[in-house]
Amino acid sequence: MPKPSHLLATPDEVENAFYEGLQHADVEQVMACWADDEDVVCIAPGGEPVHGLQAIRQLFADLLGNGPITVRAMHSHKSQQLTHAIHTVTEHVRVMTDDGEAIAQLYALNVFHKTPQGWRLVAHHTSPGHLTATDDGHHAGTPSGVLH
Repeated sequence: MPKPSHLLATPDEVENAFYEGLQHADVEQVMACWADDEDVVCIAPGGEPVHGLQAIRQLFADLLGNGPITVRAMHSHKSQQLTHAIHTVTEHVRVMTDDGEAIAQLYALNVFHKTPQGWRLVAHHTSPGHLTATDDGHHAGTPSGVLH
């Protein structure tokens, strides 16, 4: 499991590093955000729950195989306690698929736990949201595969 070069001191830092990793198609950076625990889970839009670090790594390697995922994350709610935090996020996503560029608005739930290594992601669940228009005015929906 890759380790970040610095202690991720807040859930916001972890979340920012996670989305930056997606935007740079950097699987190592994405995985450095996850807790070193086999009970972690990721559910991508339209996908089955994926449990464990190796399976999540493979999921992101496959998703980022077409290149970076441009994500603009906007928080709708944050809750933080001493050892856990929950963020609900609206994600505005642009991604290249085999059929061209797909644009979607997704809804995500990010769950973080405070570990001896700092805050880490333990669950990421993304659900399909609304269709948005492309620059040429056409509507682009969720591609046939999983967005992220």
